Amino acid sequence: MYRVGLVRPVKRGNMLRRLEPRPKGFIICERFMVNLRSFFGAIALSSISAAIPLTADAGEYQSCSHHDDAARKKKCNKAQDKYLAKNKKGTKPYKPSKISPQLAHLDEKDQNPFATDDWYLGTQKVGAKPIDNLLGEVDRAVALIKMSRYIGYLNSNGQKDEAVKLAKVVAPELKALKDLVPTLKQKASNVQSKLPKIIEKNPAIALKAPGIVKNLLADIATITKDLPGAVKAVGPLAKGSI
Repeated sequence: MYRVGLVRPVKRGNMLRRLEPRPKGFIICERFMVNLRSFFGAIALSSISAAIPLTADAGEYQSCSHHDDAARKKKCNKAQDKYLAKNKKGTKPYKPSKISPQLAHLDEKDQNPFATDDWYLGTQKVGAKPIDNLLGEVDRAVALIKMSRYIGYLNSNGQKDEAVKLAKVVAPELKALKDLVPTLKQKASNVQSKLPKIIEKNPAIALKAPGIVKNLLADIATITKDLPGAVKAVGPLAKGSI
């Protein structure tokens, strides 16, 4: 009988006939080859590891791409990282179908510009109906402004057909937003004046509600400021819809 590891099968034709002892030199050679394979295997693995970076390069945001100076671009990207992290916390991407049912095809995560880092727009609910209703209206207005910029971006990057298609949907909504802005201001003022009573009925929101209402007022001011630019970006593409 031969010990396991010291025998080798001998092939005769298509069948294994018997076991023969492995020559001593063969055993030494085989062990050497095993060690050699392990050695080169380790080198191969270390080479692969070295080729794969441990960390990816910092992302570059579209909003920072206009900076020619590397230091300023890096600073811009870093600031955008912080802004994005803050805005994503506790929010969900806004669905374009809330702008118009005709944009429902963009609701899917891989199609929704508001789910991307460059165009992210998050939504949240506080838990108090007056504030949540206002949040919904302001979010829609902000989404319209941001969608207008996205349309302009598509147009300037060779995707004119898609830009025109979206512009035809967004243009009438922007026109309506012009008339809606004064109403938004009034609603925000009403919510702000009634905030103590709203908090009294919903004590759980006492800490965050004042800050959210303050941000809503700031958003409305920004909407008022940015609306003319949004109209300018979308108007020509929509061929006179505005």
